[in-house]
Amino acid sequence: MPRANAPRTGVDGALAAGRIKNIGGDAFQAKLGAVAEHTTAYVTLTDPERRIEWANAAFCEKTGYRLEEIIGRRPSEFLRAEGNDPAAMRELERNEAAGEGITCEMLNRTRTGETFWIDLDVRPVHDDDGQLTGFVTIGIDITERKAAAERLREASLMGQMLEESLNEIHILDAHTLKFLYANRGARENLGYTLEELREMTAADINVALDLEELMERNGPLLTGEKKFRRIEGRYRRKDGSIYDVDIHVQLAPDDPSRLVVFVLDITERKAVEERLREASQFGAMLEESVNEIYVLSAHDLSFIDANRGACSNLGYSLEELKKMTILDISPDLSKEQRRKVRKLLEAAPSERVCFEARHFRKDGSTYDAEVYLQIVDGKADRLIGFVLDITERKRAEKQAQAARQSLVSAIETLPDGFVLYDADDRLVICNERYREIYAKSAPAIVQGARFEDIARYGLEHGEYADAEGREEEWLENRMAAHRSLEGGLDQQLANGHWIRIVERRTPDGGMVGLRIDITDQLESLARAERAEQRLVDAINALPAAFWLYDEDDRLVLFNDHYQNHFLEPSFLKKGISYESALRGGLRQNRRIDGPEHETQLVDAILQARATGHTEREYQLIDGRWIRSYNDRTSDGGYVGFGIDITDARERQEKLEYTARTDPLTGLANRRGLAAHLEEIAQRADATTRIAFMHVDLDRFKSVNDAIGHDAGDHVLEYCASVLRKATRGDDMVARVGGDEFVVVCADSGSDEDIGRMADRLVSRLAAPIPYGEKTCHTGASIGVAFWRPAHEPDVQRRLTDADIALQQSKVEGRGRFHFFEDAMRSKALLSAELAQDIYDGLLRDEFEPFLQPQYDIDGSRIVGFEALIRWHHPRRGLLAPADFMFAAEEANLMDALDQRMLEKSCALVAKLSAAGIPDPRISINMSGTRLGDPKIVERIMATTGHYAVKPRQLVLEILETTLLDDRSAFVDQNLRRLVDAGFALELDDFGTGHAAIANLRRYPLERIKIDRSLVAGIDRDVDLVMITSAITNLARSLGLRVLAEGVETEAELEMLQQIGCTCVQGYLFSRPMPIGLVLKHLRQRETGQTGSRATG
Repeated sequence: MPRANAPRTGVDGALAAGRIKNIGGDAFQAKLGAVAEHTTAYVTLTDPERRIEWANAAFCEKTGYRLEEIIGRRPSEFLRAEGNDPAAMRELERNEAAGEGITCEMLNRTRTGETFWIDLDVRPVHDDDGQLTGFVTIGIDITERKAAAERLREASLMGQMLEESLNEIHILDAHTLKFLYANRGARENLGYTLEELREMTAADINVALDLEELMERNGPLLTGEKKFRRIEGRYRRKDGSIYDVDIHVQLAPDDPSRLVVFVLDITERKAVEERLREASQFGAMLEESVNEIYVLSAHDLSFIDANRGACSNLGYSLEELKKMTILDISPDLSKEQRRKVRKLLEAAPSERVCFEARHFRKDGSTYDAEVYLQIVDGKADRLIGFVLDITERKRAEKQAQAARQSLVSAIETLPDGFVLYDADDRLVICNERYREIYAKSAPAIVQGARFEDIARYGLEHGEYADAEGREEEWLENRMAAHRSLEGGLDQQLANGHWIRIVERRTPDGGMVGLRIDITDQLESLARAERAEQRLVDAINALPAAFWLYDEDDRLVLFNDHYQNHFLEPSFLKKGISYESALRGGLRQNRRIDGPEHETQLVDAILQARATGHTEREYQLIDGRWIRSYNDRTSDGGYVGFGIDITDARERQEKLEYTARTDPLTGLANRRGLAAHLEEIAQRADATTRIAFMHVDLDRFKSVNDAIGHDAGDHVLEYCASVLRKATRGDDMVARVGGDEFVVVCADSGSDEDIGRMADRLVSRLAAPIPYGEKTCHTGASIGVAFWRPAHEPDVQRRLTDADIALQQSKVEGRGRFHFFEDAMRSKALLSAELAQDIYDGLLRDEFEPFLQPQYDIDGSRIVGFEALIRWHHPRRGLLAPADFMFAAEEANLMDALDQRMLEKSCALVAKLSAAGIPDPRISINMSGTRLGDPKIVERIMATTGHYAVKPRQLVLEILETTLLDDRSAFVDQNLRRLVDAGFALELDDFGTGHAAIANLRRYPLERIKIDRSLVAGIDRDVDLVMITSAITNLARSLGLRVLAEGVETEAELEMLQQIGCTCVQGYLFSRPMPIGLVLKHLRQRETGQTGSRATG
């Protein structure tokens, strides 16, 4: 809206009326009066309810509203845009409601919906009585600044995309052809690092051309005769291998001193061309190539032939292409490109033409292509075309150009000076702010100028205040700092301004830098230092050490007592970081814990200090103890005191020693052990590993009972001495019970080292112990567990693990050691609970065999059943064997479960017979442990006799591992006796164990069972078919039947039928069922009522 239309009763009237008299003091009133009507800032006056009373012309012009349209309306009703920070909006509303001002950034919208960012300054207005009469709001448009920051971020992302491109991209010095940069794709393909390439020229990798020839061919680019040059060549990798390349060279758009090279690996294309020259026709080799290859009529450019790659990429069949011409897929071919094709027809057969085109696929999508055409075998009526998809290369070229332009736009919006030098220290680009800072050097700041030349020019024209009278020395020091790029550098200019220089090395060996004006910052610091000095005299009078660190953790203030904590008091200076002061004190050996623990101490102290409040105690080498307090200040710094607590500490240590020591052995007790472990945890880092050895004396109670408690005390003292002598200096031994000790190995070393140490302790503690005229015989069992303090804060859990491992050693026979394993803990807890439940379940008769029918291979006849144990658990419901058998084995309850299954299976045989099933057979599992029982045959015979079951009605399933079990001589004998008695043997899970084929002949087996793991998916897996076929053929050659377990699909069944299996079982036919459902299933089969194979 034009300013002329704004009301004349605006801010001037408000000023005259005294309405804004108390806004921010005189300075703010002056500011408001100056900018209200004649500024580009947006100014509004609102009443206490934030309804607009007046707005300046700039506000109306920007928003598109007339003043009379918005008077009486709140800005939030029509001005605020989506996208503002909700927290900032709430804070604005709270401050306005409280009659307070606020400054913030706000996203607004104009009448037409256009959004813009403003830097908002809202101030309250009071009358002479201090009553709130409204608000004054001043807004500055910061849209361009926000956009500039976003462009800088996008430019950074674009550069990253080029670096990660799979295509090779090189940047060369246009005059020397030296490598300045190569992206990751180039480095990986050539095999050189970026540093190696920077020492090379393009001629070093070019097989055919030397540097002089390459320079000559690039001449037209440098003179501007050509915009780009494309050639084919051959590159040599670092490993000596050679590959063909298509090279696209052009000058950098904004830097004529550089060449940008895009390289495509065309080795495969060249190979195809070579084979074409050798081949007499368009053969199968070309047909299978993934590159597009065409044969065209030279008369009308119609398709004669095309390989599979062309058809696949274009989406046309060969028949469709033969009805088309090249212009159908590339209608945009220029007249110049068509002229080249015609010229080719008149040229020698070896000539060819290359051009770029856009190809259209059948589905309408397009892609950029590079087309090579040449005459076929000298026949002028045919052309052969090779096509490369160069879409990615074209995209990379566009991205490179866009990235460059975005970078240039972004750096110009930076508030600080920005500069970029290349690897030869020549200026590539800088922004206008950089030239403004170095105004006297501006004539020398031109593209391509060397850094040293620019600096020298500035010296000659009085740019640098701190260089006067020592110009050469100054230049030498500046160049050294520039080359090292270590840290920052503050520089004073002749105009009195201080500039902070920040420089970093770029991946291509160049340098990027910022120049930040810190004059105001340094002046503020000087004022602060003067204020601090007034505090120094006061704190020096304190009887305790005092220190103050700022929000950057640098020392601001301290007194003499704090300085005396250091052997070299001059070391402590303002500005030193807290970590440097801490490390300095340790390295000066002022503290008794010394520099050898520097890393651990520093890490622990800094980590604790980060919480905001710490209390620490430490000892100086003169014996004094200091208690220090650190608290965070309101501005993020730290203030601290150090108090001498030497006397109190000595009294406390005496009390603690008594409380932490075992009076009999002089070893640490449980409390002493806990304190020691806490100290270890505080010092530990991520690599610390502690070994715990829980030592228990064997037969110690016998010594007490037989010889007396005095003898027992003697044994404990003797064993404590043995443990002290047998352990290392950093290790710790504690007595944690009557005859129990814990050895803490601070540096656990390898498992083998700890194992040897534990074995040594077992041996030494097994030696006889003299007691007067008698000898005491004990020994020791040890459990070993490891603790990583940095990862496992619960040390008690690891001590318990050592105790669990100790119990394992006792279970295995005492006088030995055992390492803890994770399975021991869960197994111990679960096994203990399950073992009791199993025992109770046997008493309550909760175990039942479920039967799963076994069928002949066509599924027409049931040939037997397998008994599978199920547990009706009172709390967990029906459980399968995998849920409890491991606990039964550890609790030695397997024999009871096997016997219960045998008894119930015999009873089921009787029920099946009573139901009219002729001669039913049930297979039951028989463990190797049970078969090793010398009386197992008699027990089985007695059970079958009790239930009137014939031996042939029971099939005993044994695992492959049972055939290899040589722990009992009775296994082999019992198997043969059972067969002689008429029981059938079946080898379970064949193909998953390690049984030798010879064992199939060694025992009189009736049948082998193929495990589910070899059946699942057999219809889709050729390897499974081959394995199962081999097993089946082997069994057939030995006269054995084969049963496949776990058949679940018709496809699996069909494959097993083809292979030659004789029997099957699985969910395809029936799940395991209780006897009631089994009998129902059998009745349904007899009456033909089953609707599908699967039942149960």
